Amino acid sequence: MRIKRSTLMLALACALAAGCDKRVSVGGDYKLVQPRTYLIDSGSPACALYYQGKSVWPSVLVSSDQSYHDGFFIFLAAVPDYSGDYNDYSITPQLFAIKGAGPPVILSERLFNLHMIDWDQPYNVENITPKSNGFSVEFAYDAGDTQTNLDITWPEIQGWVQEAETSAPVRVTSLGNYRTLLMEGQKRDFLITSNNEIPVYRNTNFSKTVSTNGP
Repeated sequence: MRIKRSTLMLALACALAAGCDKRVSVGGDYKLVQPRTYLIDSGSPACALYYQGKSVWPSVLVSSDQSYHDGFFIFLAAVPDYSGDYNDYSITPQLFAIKGAGPPVILSERLFNLHMIDWDQPYNVENITPKSNGFSVEFAYDAGDTQTNLDITWPEIQGWVQEAETSAPVRVTSLGNYRTLLMEGQKRDFLITSNNEIPVYRNTNFSKTVSTNGP
């Protein structure tokens, strides 16, 4: 996965702005917090997202001063795997949005119109760029060699989070609970194992009109 310089700068700005265990307001009742362990333990998160003084997501990789709007917050973060760890770097980071205390919702599948865990073409979100009334979201796939930019508006973000609240089950992990909003009109089947639920349904229908950069 190739990380853009702008992505690294945003993450670094988050870390520098937050300081050691200091809370920086990013809109509404949301704050980004950098733990004291960040400068000591390289495995600790640069910034955690808090709402009304309580942690709602443990590690935010990318956000901006325009990531908050009318009670909603959008950010990029790693996705916990089924064991509750950040092990699947082929799909990290992804696009999250949260309303209030959450849980947050992964919007990548709905926007990109492809299941996030697709062994033929895993993808991740490289960057988000604020635009008028929304964001341009840069997806990377083909092992990071191809980029696709899709726009998402605040009304879409708000509507999709609210849709997920009634249609998407909560995934419970040791790192944090979240929902995943599936592609429009799709349902995911699960293979029940002794350890967990494993998604077995795939759909590679990619019908959106997009702009691509790459070979």
